[in-house]
Amino acid sequence: MLDAVLHGYYRATDIHWEWQKVLPDEDVTPFKSFIHSECITSPEHPFYNASLGGVELFIGVLPDNESRLLFSSKQIEYLRYWLKAMGLMDHLLPLPHSDNLLTKDMLRSVAPVIIKTGAEMKQQQKKIDKLNKRLRGAVDEKLAAIRQIFERVRAAYGTCKGTWIAADFEAWERDHTVITEFGFAELKWSPVSDTQEFLVDGNPQSPGPTSVKPPTTTSEKFQPVITRTGHWILKENQYYRNGEFCQDNRDRFSYGQSEVLPRSDFIRRIQELVKPEACDEPLFLVFHDHSQDLKYLVEPKYRLEILDKAPTLVLPDAPPTNGTYVIDTAQLFGALEGDGDERRSLENVYRKLTHRNRFDYHNAGNDARYTLEVLQEMATGGPLDAQRERRWPPPPPEPGQPVKKTVKVEDWAPEDSSDYEDMETIMAGVLIVSKSFENFTQKLHQENVNLQIDTHLDNV
Repeated sequence: MLDAVLHGYYRATDIHWEWQKVLPDEDVTPFKSFIHSECITSPEHPFYNASLGGVELFIGVLPDNESRLLFSSKQIEYLRYWLKAMGLMDHLLPLPHSDNLLTKDMLRSVAPVIIKTGAEMKQQQKKIDKLNKRLRGAVDEKLAAIRQIFERVRAAYGTCKGTWIAADFEAWERDHTVITEFGFAELKWSPVSDTQEFLVDGNPQSPGPTSVKPPTTTSEKFQPVITRTGHWILKENQYYRNGEFCQDNRDRFSYGQSEVLPRSDFIRRIQELVKPEACDEPLFLVFHDHSQDLKYLVEPKYRLEILDKAPTLVLPDAPPTNGTYVIDTAQLFGALEGDGDERRSLENVYRKLTHRNRFDYHNAGNDARYTLEVLQEMATGGPLDAQRERRWPPPPPEPGQPVKKTVKVEDWAPEDSSDYEDMETIMAGVLIVSKSFENFTQKLHQENVNLQIDTHLDNV
């Protein structure tokens, strides 16, 4: 009986420097030419992917949280057969030693990376070496766990499969058992070559750029499309308004028309959304800080009981092909920021990732849309450590001092002290004062009080 064939990955350094040491002298030159950084990134190279504009390699994270640039075992197999088929040698190269093979269970995560030039390949290796110096001793078990989740989410999104639904509940600020709103934004995948119309935010569109970024994955045959958005107000609780401790933006849904639904329809439509029947692909429910939203879906005291039990919170090692999974963008941002304990608000995360200002948060439909955009930013931004270094480059070490061993973004001051912070505070205050004044005047009118306000500038 034949042994099972193992597939996995090889360190690029092992392939470049160790493998050639055991090859016959006449095989070294064609082998080194094939894997040379300038050759392997050439459009004529068999590894080159024209749709991606480069060669696809991989970054794997070892159990000690250090990263390595990898070739897949399939690429190494192809190398051996290609050199023989092209007549560059009359035999197959021997396989690298099995001790050098890294299987998936030996890695915390594996993510693709596109290398476009020879210089970029050398630079990528230098970046990894630099990051590894900072990682040593800087990652505890809690942070390591959410770093692993981050890469698994990137891998799942990179398959261009499944339905991704960002969702959010809003409740009355004085009693969180009084649910007032639900919002969602649904993302699916459309073939790039497909000429038929599809829906974007409920409107017919032709395939093309959307507000959602195209995937930087192993395939660009599909593009992400926001097929539906919604903002549903629970009719029985519509007169419970926020505005004292939390902004009241219920009437400011920016991506369609809000709907006021009786409780039975409110529950039924959410159930139809998060419990699709006969679904052959995975469903990913995306929340920003999932703990309270899952309670609304499951616990009886909230009088919804939409799900019998909470979906799984942990993605499997390999991207799933079915089932329902919860993804938490607050958790993902904690991994990116390098802080496993801090949970930043959606407003904070959205601004730091997109560099755009919004003043219509705390509308369930808007928050769901922004949660989806936050997910997109992190899922398509590259491997975790490289993405963090690109977004927030660390300051260089002092002359003569070693590289600081940390992965935490410690200094938010330059961004947090921006004019945006002041404007955000001002706008929030304006909205709250405006809403409070509106509620006050409505109350006076209900009590038949004659309120007269002189608005002439001369009297101000």
